[in-house]
Amino acid sequence: MIKKIILFFLVIFLLENCGYTPIFSTNNSGFNILEIKTSGENQINFNIKNNLKNYKNLSNKEKNYRLEITSTRNLIVSSKDNKGNPKIFTLIVVVQLNIFKNDLSIATKTFTENFNFKNTSNKFDLKKYEKNTEKTLVRNISEKIISYLHSL
Repeated sequence: MIKKIILFFLVIFLLENCGYTPIFSTNNSGFNILEIKTSGENQINFNIKNNLKNYKNLSNKEKNYRLEITSTRNLIVSSKDNKGNPKIFTLIVVVQLNIFKNDLSIATKTFTENFNFKNTSNKFDLKKYEKNTEKTLVRNISEKIISYLHSL
């Protein structure tokens, strides 16, 4: 037992001093977002802007981008039961990203995330679950956008 505790603290001590820094931290990012224009679904756009705000208006960055984001959200009934009631839903979030540098379009990319979930009899819980799922999908898309901007 004592060996495990000593090993645990030794590993923690070694990892603490190894110089780990997050890959996509705002200090290491080589880009700056000057402006974000949005159209489409307001809640999705708000969440994306909120997730990208750490990269906005940074000083002394080599690459300065203006972003145009168009978002759509579709809730599709994937499966129905014998009575015709919805059984399984598919939530699809699509975000089209246009990137501008010096007022010239340098890239356009579309990000898509989807998720299947079952219907429930409690519609309040279903709506709450749908909103939480949407937030998770938007967070995933935001992370993909940040990775894509790092790769440019």
